[in-house]
Amino acid sequence: MQPSFSAFGQIPLSAQIALTPGYLVVCKDVPEGTSGSFQNGGNFHFEGSITFPDGAVTSVGTFIRAGTCEFVFSSNQDPHIVFGENIPDGDFDNGEPGWHLVSVTMITTNADGTVQTVELTGNNIGTVLNPVDCTIDAGRGCLLIFHNAPDTPPPPPGKTFTIGPSSMEGHLKITAGTWFNGGYSFKFISNAHLATQFTVAARVEVTVTCPYGGGPGGTILIPLGTVTYNVPAGNTNWLPTGDANSILSWMGAVRTPDLCGGFPMDNAKGAVFTATVSQNPPSGSLVDFRFKYRNPAAKGKVDTNCTDASEPKRNDAATCGASWSETVRDP
Repeated sequence: MQPSFSAFGQIPLSAQIALTPGYLVVCKDVPEGTSGSFQNGGNFHFEGSITFPDGAVTSVGTFIRAGTCEFVFSSNQDPHIVFGENIPDGDFDNGEPGWHLVSVTMITTNADGTVQTVELTGNNIGTVLNPVDCTIDAGRGCLLIFHNAPDTPPPPPGKTFTIGPSSMEGHLKITAGTWFNGGYSFKFISNAHLATQFTVAARVEVTVTCPYGGGPGGTILIPLGTVTYNVPAGNTNWLPTGDANSILSWMGAVRTPDLCGGFPMDNAKGAVFTATVSQNPPSGSLVDFRFKYRNPAAKGKVDTNCTDASEPKRNDAATCGASWSETVRDP
């Protein structure tokens, strides 16, 4: 039996569509303030197959705009669904260049009627190379939310250097889904330098292993963005601040991915800071850098995004006042 396709059309993701028995619902999520066409050549952006109990197989394909959801198809015949997103990798060139699939949230109904939510990451899961599978029928639904993000932009021309590995936070036992914060400060060496625009593109990388089980581990990436600072002539103060508890000293925060299959992640070697810097115009001065990182939950504190002024513990030094690394001068 062929599935009957819904005429609901595309609905804003913000509408918080509920899990619906008998329906496959697919959503496309991207970070706030970003957008993309996610489709080249007029081909399907999402595609998959449906296998029915009688052995009949049919294909399905659709294009879903960023920030929307779609009732892709419905059936009461408990078909098995295999569904994935096209990616631009040479074999499946329907994805939008400059974007990647971060994870897939799969919300399904169990046989006993309870709802289960699973976050799927790694190994191309959610793409047509490794599609997601679920089953729907009169009592069970399947809601898939595909989370995409823009690729890290290339750093501006300039000098690149690293600090670390530095272990100011000590040995950390990290739980997936908690806030990991990163930041830096810098100061010009010469008190006779010219006024300049100083551009910094930076990131913090935290390597984790899985001694408690769950897999090989990996790297938690904390992007710190690309920021241009107006540095007055002769200024040798720490910028944007020398206060390790100031919100200005934190440039990025991410929810930690699950790199150990649900088990705690272990960080014993600290973190590495990488920055690419440039001056316009050249000021005639080298610059000193230091960085910091903080996962408050791993330190026994309240899980906190230290870049968010509305967080209740944002101004608590024990929560967001991490220690600085050693100071390194740009080459």
